[in-house]
Amino acid sequence: MSQKQNPLSTIAPWDLVACGYAETTMHILAHYAEEAIAACKLKRGASILDVACGPGTLALMVAREAGTVHGIDFSEAMLDIFR
Repeated sequence: MSQKQNPLSTIAPWDLVACGYAETTMHILAHYAEEAIAACKLKRGASILDVACGPGTLALMVAREAGTVHGIDFSEAMLDIFR
């Protein structure tokens, strides 16, 4: 029996929803990003890598305190919004 690939593990769906995701989901996820930032006890000037950063919800919030922030995502449309 072969397993079906999860469509959310591919780039296409994320590229398709990038604009709407940034407009709606970023606001919903902001609270969780704030909690994650608080939990990591970020030191001013730290280097941050946000993996699967999407449109940059967490990365943009932490940029005020960090020395450098890098975001990676497999969706170029999400990265375009992040930039």
